[in-house]
Amino acid sequence: MKNIILASSSMYRKMLLDRLQIPYKVVSPDVDESNPGVPLSELASLLAQLKAATVSKMHPNAICIGADQVPVCEGKPLSKPGTIEQNIVQLQQLSGKTVTFYAGLCVFYAPKAICLMSTTPTIVRFYPISRQQAEEYVAREPSLDCAGGFKSEGLGITLIESIESTDPTALIGLPLIQLVRDLRVIENI
Repeated sequence: MKNIILASSSMYRKMLLDRLQIPYKVVSPDVDESNPGVPLSELASLLAQLKAATVSKMHPNAICIGADQVPVCEGKPLSKPGTIEQNIVQLQQLSGKTVTFYAGLCVFYAPKAICLMSTTPTIVRFYPISRQQAEEYVAREPSLDCAGGFKSEGLGITLIESIESTDPTALIGLPLIQLVRDLRVIENI
């Protein structure tokens, strides 16, 4: 396996990549994540590409993996809550609604001019969530650094009525099924 770099500062993406049991390094990309005018369904893969390409400039012989996630509810992007109160408010805004989480992935390998980009959508339907339920959830599992304000891999699963996706890891932020496909493509070139 060639030198691999995860272009991300996310501990969740690192934990996911650890599951593949391959050696890699982590380099946090310093990129501007604002992209006005880009369709929300395409934004995650474009940000993933920006991250991978930025890190590739510093490490031109490495396979650089960029990832990003953009959750969209009623046509508007969701952000990371940042505060406990905003976490509670955001969960109440998701009450009974459907959110599409777009997980963008870019595997960039400059020596062979390879840039594999993809987007894996995950559709999440939430149960109705009362203020009390949101407060209880946040008291047990604050998710201030998670887009949407919940952790599906933890207690947040109790807030979810259903999940539709081709890759369960996409909801956490790094679609491993697609990543393995992309790494196999690069290894076979």
